[in-house]
Amino acid sequence: MSNPKNLTEAARLLGLNRRRFYDWEGYGLVNLGERGGRGAPVSMQMFNRLCTIKVLRDAGLSITAIKRILTALDYGDEESAIEMLNKHSEIADRRADILAHITSAIAVGTNVMDAICANGGNDDETDQ
Repeated sequence: MSNPKNLTEAARLLGLNRRRFYDWEGYGLVNLGERGGRGAPVSMQMFNRLCTIKVLRDAGLSITAIKRILTALDYGDEESAIEMLNKHSEIADRRADILAHITSAIAVGTNVMDAICANGGNDDETDQ
């Protein structure tokens, strides 16, 4: 699967409303401005980040917890990110899948879109 052509296609692949990405940007989880403007393609790195956020939200993690995990990953501190994940009992039944996704997303050149997007999704988040 190639990179999504734009945010609309990325949202479709993840089973979300495109507006959700702007919400995540407002929470400081993602910087959509890095794409290079309206209609710009979504890079593999950006799509992996969006997928990671979705996987963690679907698992029930709060925006705050996700932000901490992403910050650790942004600084290359995979061990801390995994340690933070292990502290969340709400993901106990999905921990192995989530860790596998994050490990894949960290690996350079890994295409995790097929695995994550094959699961579809919904846009029933209410949260913080």
